[in-house]
Amino acid sequence: SNILLDDLDKKLDARGHRFYRYADDCQIYVQSRRAGHRVKDNVTAFLETRLKLPVNWEKSRVVSVSRSNFLGYSFVGKANPRIRCSNETIKRFKKRIRQLTRGHDREAIEMKLARLDRYIRGWTSYFQLAETRRLFADIDSWIRS
Repeated sequence: SNILLDDLDKKLDARGHRFYRYADDCQIYVQSRRAGHRVKDNVTAFLETRLKLPVNWEKSRVVSVSRSNFLGYSFVGKANPRIRCSNETIKRFKKRIRQLTRGHDREAIEMKLARLDRYIRGWTSYFQLAETRRLFADIDSWIRS
């Protein structure tokens, strides 16, 4: 996808847009909702006609930065925006912790703790960019309970 979408990156750079793309996930930042719809229409037409790529209409939308999610992160604040974990990410995390710690299977506690430790370390390592430190304290107390 990086090779195929290189043309899109060049087009967005040439137009002076601020954007982030990771594999096939992309977010483009503009000043107004009207500009967002215009850019979305242009990029969609470019992807579908020139690159012959389908666009997922359920995931494509124009929203403010504070309502957007990208790779499990979301943003809060307008004047000084901060990076935080999205609400969906936290829900998935808690669901996975419940699966790993359920008590009715016949697995040794050491095995459960090892899998739980590996999952939590990986999750916190990935989301270390989140600027809401209270979240990690809340997660710690939630897991302990």
